[in-house]
Amino acid sequence: MAWLTLVSILASLGKVHAGASSGSLGQAQSIGHFPHPTPGFRNTEPLGLPAAPPTFSHESGQLTSPVSLALSGPSPTAEIRFTLDGTEPGGSSTRYTIPLTISSSTRVKARVYDPL
Repeated sequence: MAWLTLVSILASLGKVHAGASSGSLGQAQSIGHFPHPTPGFRNTEPLGLPAAPPTFSHESGQLTSPVSLALSGPSPTAEIRFTLDGTEPGGSSTRYTIPLTISSSTRVKARVYDPL
């Protein structure tokens, strides 16, 4: 018997995951998250703007057989980053592209970003 725990993370500019920064990019002053902090230098490699929390195709609970877990965001261009070890997802976390097969106790955490 296994347990599936799902945690959706609503990114906000007030809380930035470890190893990242938030700020503005270029003359357009687009505000977003950046996976690589650049203190004293221009921001590069924007991760995107915080978006609504992700949607999971299953609910948290007990698993009696493996499940195929799909994640989705508020728009087709949204990027979803996730972890399977309970850590906070960030810019270097795995990018969601295909449904995940969950067959043992797993804590899935996911965060959605809309591209700049």
